[in-house]
Amino acid sequence: ITTRNTMARWLGIAQPAPDKPYTFANVGLTLAVLVPPNVVALITKNVQAVIAYVGSYSGLTVSILCPLILLIKSRGILKLNRGKLRRVMRPLKSPFANTCGYVAVCLFYAAALVSVTIKLFLTPAAAS
Repeated sequence: ITTRNTMARWLGIAQPAPDKPYTFANVGLTLAVLVPPNVVALITKNVQAVIAYVGSYSGLTVSILCPLILLIKSRGILKLNRGKLRRVMRPLKSPFANTCGYVAVCLFYAAALVSVTIKLFLTPAAAS
């Protein structure tokens, strides 16, 4: 349900009324969330391999890229990079909280992504 609601929010699809939950969009989103994992479960022989791939990429993204996106969006909402607030001294502000720092995190993420991909696809015993 959480994944379906998140997809609906990202796609701009309104939530159905509580008394009429069987709308085309609601059923379609529910199937879009439930069918792919079930198809993968039916056709895979090695569940550990699937977990290795999904865990590697999602773990990397959640630990490195999501905090960066959260930081950039939060600073944008609070307008900390514009106007008078830009000049306010904040003792806890990181010296890397600027474009160069953000680019460095993105480059590190890309390097880690390449490293994980090499480990998973080019190392013989990585996924087994």
